[in-house]
Amino acid sequence: MYILDTDHLSVLDRGGIVAQNLLRRFKSWFLSYLPYTEKSTMKTRSFTVILHKEDDIYIAECLEVGTVDQGKTIELAIAGLKEATRLYLEEFPLPETSPRFITNIEVSYA
Repeated sequence: MYILDTDHLSVLDRGGIVAQNLLRRFKSWFLSYLPYTEKSTMKTRSFTVILHKEDDIYIAECLEVGTVDQGKTIELAIAGLKEATRLYLEEFPLPETSPRFITNIEVSYA
């Protein structure tokens, strides 16, 4: 799957007209040549993430999907997990399910 953000393509020239024409031609050629996914076909879902620290790194795990990533900071671990989960879901889509709820339990043991 290819996603093209055509709003951020730019070409510079003195008058700007040549650049606009080149950009317009490039956009139409590129979009006709490659499979194009519009943002309206993209899905968004929320997933549960558990974080824990091992030595000097943070481990982030997505419970519903099973993807795991790590980072030196919590933010890096979560960013890596988002990317890993997105890539996984592009190849192996999950069926639609109802939301999951998390709670705590207290257990007494010997």
